[in-house]
Amino acid sequence: MVLGAIDCINFETIGIRIQGVDPEFTGQINMTKSMEVDSCFPFFRYAILELDTSILSEQLLAGSITFNELTPRFVGDSPYGSISGTFKFDLIDTLTDTLRFTEGRFRFDVPQIF
Repeated sequence: MVLGAIDCINFETIGIRIQGVDPEFTGQINMTKSMEVDSCFPFFRYAILELDTSILSEQLLAGSITFNELTPRFVGDSPYGSISGTFKFDLIDTLTDTLRFTEGRFRFDVPQIF
């Protein structure tokens, strides 16, 4: 599963790649020492327009993601499943700067979960 968002005006992308999440899981996942999932990796990409390039930051220092709701779509019950929660993480970009993301939130209604 990949949770992501794009800021089209500033050409910024943020995302969290998660492998092996249990569809019944709610609670917090430590991104660096996860026992609940196989892997959990955040990333951030931003553009440097004057250099016509972009920087991908994905070296994780610390972070966590909390699933408040992870509800699959059930046939005949609802047209959508729902994923919601919060996240925070620190990354090092390729310029050795630390990028800190705090108080992140997500909520997606999706036609299919798992």
